[in-house]
Amino acid sequence: MRSLAILAMIGATMGAGAQATSPLLFVTNNVSGTVSTFTRGADGSLTFVGIYPAGTNPQDCGLTLDGRNLVVVNATAQTTEEIYTFLVNADGSLTRSEPPSTIDDGPLSIAVSGTNYALIPSATGDSLTSFKVIGDNTQFIQAVAAGGFPTKILVSPNSKLAFLTDAGAREIRTFTLSETGMLQNTDLDVLIGGSLQGLAISPNGITLYSSTALTNHVYWLTVDYQTNTINQDSSATSGGNSCVELAVHPQGTYLYECNVAGDTLTVMPIQPNGALSNSIYSYEIGNDVRDVVTDGRYVYVTDETSIFSSPVGVIVFRIESDGSLTRLDTHLTSGTRPQHMQLWDPLYTALANSFEINRGSVPGGTRQDMVASDDLRMRFRPGVTLSSSQAPIELTATARSPFAEPTQLRFHLESQTSSGGGIRQEILLYDWKLEQYVEVDARTVGNTDIAVDINRTDANRFISDDDQSVRARIRYRQTGPVLAFPWEARVDRLCWTFVP
Repeated sequence: MRSLAILAMIGATMGAGAQATSPLLFVTNNVSGTVSTFTRGADGSLTFVGIYPAGTNPQDCGLTLDGRNLVVVNATAQTTEEIYTFLVNADGSLTRSEPPSTIDDGPLSIAVSGTNYALIPSATGDSLTSFKVIGDNTQFIQAVAAGGFPTKILVSPNSKLAFLTDAGAREIRTFTLSETGMLQNTDLDVLIGGSLQGLAISPNGITLYSSTALTNHVYWLTVDYQTNTINQDSSATSGGNSCVELAVHPQGTYLYECNVAGDTLTVMPIQPNGALSNSIYSYEIGNDVRDVVTDGRYVYVTDETSIFSSPVGVIVFRIESDGSLTRLDTHLTSGTRPQHMQLWDPLYTALANSFEINRGSVPGGTRQDMVASDDLRMRFRPGVTLSSSQAPIELTATARSPFAEPTQLRFHLESQTSSGGGIRQEILLYDWKLEQYVEVDARTVGNTDIAVDINRTDANRFISDDDQSVRARIRYRQTGPVLAFPWEARVDRLCWTFVP
């Protein structure tokens, strides 16, 4: 039986030396029954760590929020399937826990919540099952009815809702997920389209995306957390043939689609309100594209073909300023039929998923230029002010913390101006307790890059209790002589990182 399945989960305790210290990428190899691990370099390169037995036919893979456990689901010809849990060691190698847990026939995907629950649909068993990830293994919680052929499961960023596609009935079901792992079906939506396959959600959790296979459209729907429902908005063409797996850029600016019949990767722009535009870029992958993931700077795609002469493995693309992709390398997984992937970031980096220019204009650069410290910059020029107290350049960036109560929050800004002096940069963080912005740094910024790191151990002040949002405001104003006008502020990197 063809399947995709693994899971993402959240480990309960953190053992000494268990958390990996480098960015990682995990890949399941379906035919060889293994999972491969790579470390990820700052240049997008992958370095092979090892390959590990993961059952008969591993499909998908998921990682706990703390990076401790990788969970793999197998979909075989058997009517009872196995779920294996691995301990991720500090060097990225894996240690498998025994015995495996079991689930009904046909698990085709897996998702894990920030509350340590792994959700797995069984296509043949017509059910959705929740497991608690605890003690480096999975513990059964509940199984509920889930339609005629449940396929793709996805958990909302706040871990309160789960969304499940039914490929046979063209339905999306919405479930609430309780703090004890109990599931309740609260909504059922029928989309006019083909077989519903992939799911992805915007970083702020407001917009849900669903692919429709051979109808070659991607729908977007609005999530209502008050009524625990979703509402269909519209659709756009994917630009490929048979769109399945999806991935959203961490800034919420692009949607990436795998088109399995045409073996292409396509790129669809996302508007600030979450709406999609038709595909603008298309890239040939090889013989059988399968999955796509992205960290915001690079896009990783699996080619699952088993043809010996094909470059079977993970293909790496670099994201350019205009959203186009540059193909870099193909990395062999040392396994057969690589399928689904999972990324790990030990720094818990969050990019701005919303970016507003309150005052000023943009003469050059894009939001993509603020992802990495690479001397590519988004540029800003002064706008009109109504009083001397207003800064002529004012920017507001919003992101989401993966933790409700981290021990530390760090805001990072790397920037310069067009002037050797006379321009003041002010950084303000929004204090959700005081309900106002608080200035946390102010300094003169010249024409060479200055990196500012704001470290706060009182992180809970700057994280919303409602949706774990974090917000920063950056201002630039002239405070001294400037040789050329209009002067510019130039931002190379803007992000948050969190310590659990």
